[in-house]
Amino acid sequence: AKGVTPSVYFFGWGFTWVPWFFMLSGFVLFTAHLRRPKQEGILEYVMRRSVSIYPLYAFSLLPAVVMAKFADKVPSISVLVAQSFLVQAWCPSWTEHALQSHCWFLSAMVVYWLLFRPLSRCLQNFNLPATLVSMLALFSLPWLVVLVPTIVDESVTWYKEHSWGETGSWLDLAVVALKFHPGCYLHVFVLGMLLAKLRLLLDARAKVSARPCMYCFPMEFLAPLGYLGLALVFFLPSLQPLAFKLSARLSVLLPFQAAVLLGLAGLPSMPISRVADLASRLNFLENYSYAVYVFQFICYNLWPASGQVSLPLFLLFCVSVAVIMATLVQKHVQNWWGKHPRARIGVPFVLSALLVGVALLPNFEQNPDLPASVQYDARFMDVRVQIADVEGSSEMGRLMNPSFAVQNDQVVIVARRHLMDESRHNGWYNGSAAVVVDQTWHSQILMGSAPLDMEAWNRWPAGGAAPFSAELTPWYWLVNEDRHHWSHLCVQETYDETNNTLLRHVVTGPEDAKIFTYQGNTTVAFSSLPPLGEEGCAAGEQVTQMYIASDVHIEGTADDVGHRLECGETDI
Repeated sequence: AKGVTPSVYFFGWGFTWVPWFFMLSGFVLFTAHLRRPKQEGILEYVMRRSVSIYPLYAFSLLPAVVMAKFADKVPSISVLVAQSFLVQAWCPSWTEHALQSHCWFLSAMVVYWLLFRPLSRCLQNFNLPATLVSMLALFSLPWLVVLVPTIVDESVTWYKEHSWGETGSWLDLAVVALKFHPGCYLHVFVLGMLLAKLRLLLDARAKVSARPCMYCFPMEFLAPLGYLGLALVFFLPSLQPLAFKLSARLSVLLPFQAAVLLGLAGLPSMPISRVADLASRLNFLENYSYAVYVFQFICYNLWPASGQVSLPLFLLFCVSVAVIMATLVQKHVQNWWGKHPRARIGVPFVLSALLVGVALLPNFEQNPDLPASVQYDARFMDVRVQIADVEGSSEMGRLMNPSFAVQNDQVVIVARRHLMDESRHNGWYNGSAAVVVDQTWHSQILMGSAPLDMEAWNRWPAGGAAPFSAELTPWYWLVNEDRHHWSHLCVQETYDETNNTLLRHVVTGPEDAKIFTYQGNTTVAFSSLPPLGEEGCAAGEQVTQMYIASDVHIEGTADDVGHRLECGETDI
């Protein structure tokens, strides 16, 4: 997932197994309910189920927030509180900013546990035709992410315009919701429940059949055929489903995965299949698999070498950490969780207080010895300007390259907020497997104003301290000539065939700005990669251009339109 393993096509399909977990959960829970239903309330049921996931997850957030603090990437307080209560996947603006973001599926499980009792009452009396028809309908549901864009004449890969962590447009929110929202995976959980019902219905028929082998024999081949179907998709690029990053995530592969699950489970009154018997020898891994999943990125952040890792050594390290956590932490914390039903209600409150407390600690200064001002000569002084980001989170970036202008007894200010990160993942280039490196510049222009103190302004900068201070607001009301939010820009791509790497330079918004007054109006000139058009990015357009917005509304009372400046032209 991080692109730090060898570029193997198969490695790019790991995300498809989270839906498998939802289906497995629905299958296991409904099987137990049909066999021996318990009389308990919905909240009581949720709290009892939470013992299996919450304690270790909560413990993992403690080292995660400390690492984020040192890296100056602590999420906002609202995100920290939300994920303490396992609701981070419920709101698209939170999900990709959360600590341990790969654990988003746990907040989906809370929803499914809340709905389990009502769903059980709906499904427990289904007969075989109703079960099969319902399963076929759920198998078809994920194909809507291919069908709907085709009907409205949009690209089926429209989701590629979203960059990780961006929530500035409806497209961003829609992509995050489809990838992570519990409502988008409820059909997978329900399918698992239907699979459990189907298994018992088939078993009931097998018991009264004169030829039970008619039911037992096909079970021998279900799991192998399911694995074969998945292997063909995972190893052959030509069989890649349309819009696979969404369609496969939302489970167009469910038929194959369901065949694997039903084949391994078998029928209760029949002997298990040979494949299931072989797989059962690995059952001891279930004690550590959850810990491996939860701590995998913490292990990666602790890994001493950057770039490509030695996969065998890293797996050994990750599994070792998981064994230690499962033995020394998980068992003891789960025992406490189960024995203290009242006290555990307060754990999310304590956890959120701890996380917020770490977030509010003073940030570690990157350059603590950098003075507030340096005077080089009588005409040249380097001064720190008193401007601040109104959104306040250092996770979103740092302010740089400010520009000022004076207008109507006000100082108007613009600055750039910038954060750079790099991510790697295994992907494809021209039909071949490749390592994709996304160098993302999270860029935004911020603006604001402050009262003008002319006497202090005349003494500055010789006097040292800046004669104003201001909080700046992101320029979210900047739109392009098509009246779309200024995001989803052209991406610069460079392919290095020597190491089979595709380098993508992704910029999320406008960059450096210069503010000035012209004919009594505030005008801002800025640089940016061109916004994507309806046909994407035209050939040769993936270069930074200059734009200008006239009569800018500093307070955001109306949209500001950015116009491209043509080289040599004076008329915009």
